[in-house]
Amino acid sequence: MISKQELEIDEFLTDPQGTLENIQKVFLKRFNPEFQALQYMYTALLDDVLTRGQRIAAIYLISQSELRQILQDIYYYTTDQFEKKFIFNPDQYSGQAVRTVLDEAEKFSETFSRDFGQLKPTNIIRSTIQRTKMDASTNGVFTADFLRPIPIYYKQDCDFLDFSQIIDVQWNYNVQVSNDRLSQVKEIMQKAYQSQINDQEEKLLQDYFDNDQSLVKNSGLSPKVFPNLVEKNPQLAVFMVVKICQTPEFYEYLNKFLEIDLSKNVLDVYSNLISKVNISTDFTGLFVQQCIQQCQRQIRLVRFVCVFIKQLLKNKLLFLKDVKTELYAFAIENTRLQEATSLWKQLKQIEQQPQ
Repeated sequence: MISKQELEIDEFLTDPQGTLENIQKVFLKRFNPEFQALQYMYTALLDDVLTRGQRIAAIYLISQSELRQILQDIYYYTTDQFEKKFIFNPDQYSGQAVRTVLDEAEKFSETFSRDFGQLKPTNIIRSTIQRTKMDASTNGVFTADFLRPIPIYYKQDCDFLDFSQIIDVQWNYNVQVSNDRLSQVKEIMQKAYQSQINDQEEKLLQDYFDNDQSLVKNSGLSPKVFPNLVEKNPQLAVFMVVKICQTPEFYEYLNKFLEIDLSKNVLDVYSNLISKVNISTDFTGLFVQQCIQQCQRQIRLVRFVCVFIKQLLKNKLLFLKDVKTELYAFAIENTRLQEATSLWKQLKQIEQQPQ
């Protein structure tokens, strides 16, 4: 069922007036806090339920917020080439109205279609043309003009690849492994996804990664196996994410925390990670909400989550105003536990503090 606020957001996006910059100012005044509204826009963009003009306005509003990183999902999801261009640099359109941006999008689409849309796969190879130049200056030299074959054009880069046959690859420990660093790294990492590695192996990996950043990229770590690493070797998981925090893939690993099954190791990894890497309070709020939902009626997890939230609030890595309702409901529901009672008292103390 659509909420009243979602109806207001749809109404706001239906006919936004003025430039994109002015639309953002009106949006901030009308929706405060704007976080839930931006979440709804993000979902609507993924579900593809907005018109082209509404998508432009929604993308611009998200780009001007702390949630701008999630536009990477939209960039890889959309097939609209102009939309990709718009996401790459939305600030250059801040002084334009939505209608003007749409006109430019139409022109861009026509140009892109004319330049690339009519190319069709072909295996026809133009024949070699040979002719004789009988010229006084060349003194009767024979020359040949070789025309290259027309290349096969695919609308997508990977149309010719079939990933359906790829399954989980398992490392064969019976095969003799060479002593080069990459082979050692891959062997230990494969072991780390399945069981806890010893201190010597973990120290060896860290030394290799500190000395050669390329080994991190080629180690075999991916978002798919990252949850296994968190459960089996949490310290190594923190070390690896810190190493890739400056790469575009960092947000793929970060988003895994919203999907992974909750456990003490997951909380420990996130707690250590947030002290070493700059993670927005908005994302931390989402993660806390996910933790609250997953630990219902699991007393052991409830205790861990209470301690985890208290630590975040104490270090100001989570703002009470972002998840106030959820935290109070969670603390009251579990008041029979000492940790939940302590959390409730901390929430009251924070509220009573002067702003």
